[in-house]
Amino acid sequence: MTDDLFHLTAPWAEQLNADTRELDAAGAFPHDKWKVLQETGLLRTHFAPEFGAPATA
Repeated sequence: MTDDLFHLTAPWAEQLNADTRELDAAGAFPHDKWKVLQETGLLRTHFAPEFGAPATA
């Protein structure tokens, strides 16, 4: 990615891209990166409160 477009990426993109080659070469699962994805809410599935979702205020 060019420097002039980097400001357009999500704020957590740099965390996800860090050390990817090393992790891949080692065959390691990136638990810290999975935690970053969880915190973004990007992969969140919404459930109705009657199915266990927390009620919203």
